[in-house]
Amino acid sequence: MVKYKHEGQKGPWILLRKIQLPEAANYVVKARIFAPAPSASILFYNTREDKQFKIENSKRAYLEKGWNNVYFKISNIALAGSFRYDPGYADGTYKLESFEIKYLP
Repeated sequence: MVKYKHEGQKGPWILLRKIQLPEAANYVVKARIFAPAPSASILFYNTREDKQFKIENSKRAYLEKGWNNVYFKISNIALAGSFRYDPGYADGTYKLESFEIKYLP
């Protein structure tokens, strides 16, 4: 389990190691996370055409206070293999128990 403390304007984020992915495909990303208060977590990804992490290349999931299972579905996008996960924006300590990326044939 990984713990992250959020205070003020800039929150924590996790840059995941780049992975090899097939051409345009479908994926589901699952995170099990504890949120100290209602918030939102964002998964940023880069594509083969756009290597920047920006809101246009992201998925958002809303969190309730307590433990959450969040799912991000990414469909028919040629991903470059890099991901950044922003756990949440409310002040407090977040606990990330697991993070999975699954290819959907």
